[in-house]
Amino acid sequence: MHSCVDSVSARCLVVVAGLWAPTVAHAQELKQEEPSELPAPTADDQFPRPVPRTDADAPFDRVVEVGPDMGVTVRPAADDDMSYGAALTLGAHARIQTISDWLPVRLGIHSAQHSAEGGPKIKGFDGRLSTLELDFITLGASLEPTWHLTPDARVWLELGVRWSRFRVGAARSPDLGADIGPSRAGVALEWPLGIGGTIDIANDWVAVGANLSAAPVSNQSGSAFGVRQGTLPGGTAVEVQPLSQVSAVFRGVITLGIIL
Repeated sequence: MHSCVDSVSARCLVVVAGLWAPTVAHAQELKQEEPSELPAPTADDQFPRPVPRTDADAPFDRVVEVGPDMGVTVRPAADDDMSYGAALTLGAHARIQTISDWLPVRLGIHSAQHSAEGGPKIKGFDGRLSTLELDFITLGASLEPTWHLTPDARVWLELGVRWSRFRVGAARSPDLGADIGPSRAGVALEWPLGIGGTIDIANDWVAVGANLSAAPVSNQSGSAFGVRQGTLPGGTAVEVQPLSQVSAVFRGVITLGIIL
């Protein structure tokens, strides 16, 4: 009886040992395959690794550009017997972003001094006359639909309106050494159509540009365009004839802008 039990127990131990041995061996193999340190986690296998964008890398957002302008303005006279010379033009501008960077607004103020050759005539006086100087001040505003060629370069069209006013001193004769008649003034509206462009330099702090425009003129009025009463030193009354109106305005300027 005891020998039979011992025989069965021995067989059970053999079976259990046979089942346990592979399990232990497999566990040892898995333990050997485990790495000592896990690699650093990565989102993907891209190389080189992407660099996160910072605020410094964000696209530059200009709001206002302000700065000086310098160029030349030509105002041809409408009358053939009078001419206005080309004038150095100085001024300043502010280019302001509106609802979009594709449609900024430009505000400007400019001055120019034109010489008047051949006039005005003085009825009742045949002596020599000094050349008159017309001092212009112009205030303007324009829309500038803009095309961005690169992040730093752009071109635009100019569609605007300008109000101009000029003052001219009294007519004088070098033979008399005295004024003949009063000083006069005139105003007008100009409607510029033009094209321009700028390029940013100095790390988006400064923009250099140029602008060319041509403007028909309307609503010309003032004492400069009418006959005025004058008096010679001896008391003789004379008539100072009108100045010629301006037929158009042509302007070319170079601009320097500080980007704010």
